[in-house]
Amino acid sequence: MTAPNLMIVGVGGMARHHLETMVKVGQTSPERQLGRVVFVDPAQDSLDKGLAIFAKAGLPAPTCYRDLSEALADDDLDVELTLIATPHNLHHPLAVDCLRAGIDVWLEKPMVCSVTEAEDLIKVRDETGRLLIVSFNGSLSPRVRKAREIIDSGAIGEVTAIHASVWQGWKTEQTGTWRTDPVQSGGGFMFDTGAHLLNTVCDLAGADFTKVSAWLEESGLPVDVLGSISARTTAGTMVTLAGCGDTIRTCESDVKVFGTKGLLVTGVWGERLLMQTDPKVAPTEVDVPKSAGPWDIVLDVRDGLLPNPSPAELGLRMAHLWDMVKASAAQDGRPVSPAT
Repeated sequence: MTAPNLMIVGVGGMARHHLETMVKVGQTSPERQLGRVVFVDPAQDSLDKGLAIFAKAGLPAPTCYRDLSEALADDDLDVELTLIATPHNLHHPLAVDCLRAGIDVWLEKPMVCSVTEAEDLIKVRDETGRLLIVSFNGSLSPRVRKAREIIDSGAIGEVTAIHASVWQGWKTEQTGTWRTDPVQSGGGFMFDTGAHLLNTVCDLAGADFTKVSAWLEESGLPVDVLGSISARTTAGTMVTLAGCGDTIRTCESDVKVFGTKGLLVTGVWGERLLMQTDPKVAPTEVDVPKSAGPWDIVLDVRDGLLPNPSPAELGLRMAHLWDMVKASAAQDGRPVSPAT
């Protein structure tokens, strides 16, 4: 099927990264070549950079709007799917407006900033019957989906523990940007790059969290830069998470899932998948098809070729975890349970 008419709300660096991929996909798969595209962004510089991608590819220039209300008021808007790639605090209101306008939503991570927003977004999605896909690399990765299949099959036995970490020179890279503004970001490193950590572990755990102890360190910024989390799921799995946003200019991750019969090794973006069931044999790579990338996956889900691998329910589980992390950290690591 052809690519849907697309609106991009927030034409910053992440949206332009997706756009570059969309253009390449259209060049190799004509049936998925971009059709009508609409930009929404108040910043002319972002619009200009997005338009330059289309000019370079020889594609028709997108129609541009300064805000979403202006775009939705246009009777000739004619779009079927929206990519929302804005500061985190805008995700909920923008997604709600698009869903209520009858437009499917591809929502950049993290889904929303709180449990309340997550529950409301699910309610609107269900009322409108529209599709909502959260753009988490981990859940969209075939390696993480395969890991979930292996866990569900019982191949590594009962999952007893998950240990995961992510690290990046985030403080150096993001100081002075909206990502270090607590109002716009909803959190710091642990809710930005670290959101991939939280989401992938939530996905692999396959259960909600019942108890969380957490410590967050701002390291001179108004948002967290370092994080340490200990938690337990409803299935009894013990979870340990660590995030370091104050190190050299690198970006790496590690996730280990321990079972009574084996273990899995992956990353928060699904960058690898290894499995070990014999203590005498080192973990070996699991054969998994190459990732098609978020854009192809979104199209496959819309075409009914693939179940939604990153639904809002997973975003709600992560929102519960993040709310508990913040509540515990505010009490110097005191264990907390989900709010009722």
